[in-house]
Amino acid sequence: MFNVQTFLLDELEKLLAESFECCCQVTFWDHRTNSYGYFMPAQESQYHDELKRLRKGFRDGSITRVAAGEDITLRGTGWLSGKLVHTMEVTFKDQQCHAYMMLRRRGRYDDADHTPYFFGREDSRDSAVKWITKAAKTK
Repeated sequence: MFNVQTFLLDELEKLLAESFECCCQVTFWDHRTNSYGYFMPAQESQYHDELKRLRKGFRDGSITRVAAGEDITLRGTGWLSGKLVHTMEVTFKDQQCHAYMMLRRRGRYDDADHTPYFFGREDSRDSAVKWITKAAKTK
């Protein structure tokens, strides 16, 4: 049995666009609150703490995959309409994200296997993926 959440696609897209209107660095789906969370440029240390948490999870196996996902085009009528955001897909063990499945607009249940982290810049996303998945140094 699984927990069914009710999400409205228009609302999910609107909230995602609003986070980037605030000039955030990264927006992510927060499973604890069932909403988006984001990091502003002034929250650099919290952002790095989140990357460290993801890296630790990847190394201990509670995160099974971290990879660049397909870009998403923001919808709406504001100045960000049509802007691409760059997705990092994080696959947590035993965690689904139905909000991401809806944002993908494909109707594929396997999209729910990934939790999205959205970046305004592709190079920032790629650096995060590379750093999180970097093999641990052996002694």
